Amino acid sequence: MGDFLDKCASDAWDIISGRKKIIGNKIVLCECNELKEDTNQDYGWLAPNGKFYPADFGEHQAWASQYLLEQYRNGKIDLKINEEPGDVLCKMGFILLHNPHRYNFSVTRDYNKRITNKQKNFLIEYFENRNMNDWLNKIYQDEI
Repeated sequence: MGDFLDKCASDAWDIISGRKKIIGNKIVLCECNELKEDTNQDYGWLAPNGKFYPADFGEHQAWASQYLLEQYRNGKIDLKINEEPGDVLCKMGFILLHNPHRYNFSVTRDYNKRITNKQKNFLIEYFENRNMNDWLNKIYQDEI
């Protein structure tokens, strides 16, 4: 079962990354020469240790799945099949910086988890660099 899940996760990641595509009921290698290499540095997951993992628009759940699968393979976590990958990361203390509808920046996190000092420092620099003063005020007032 584990090999099957590994293959599914790998194929899903390759499809999202543009290396493979679905034709009919088969997954095949993409013949396009322009593979997607650049990742938007504005959106992604912020770990409790302050490390930022960028993810392009619409790819944050796939990234979460891949990250959790790697953690599971390394014996660091137990996976629960009935939970969404993004929800699991939020429960682990990750913060998602995203733009769900391409017009409204959003921060998603588990409010039962405290923002770590490393996350707060990253967010302050992130908001300052992007002139996001409203969000900067929210972080200073502990409203995020």
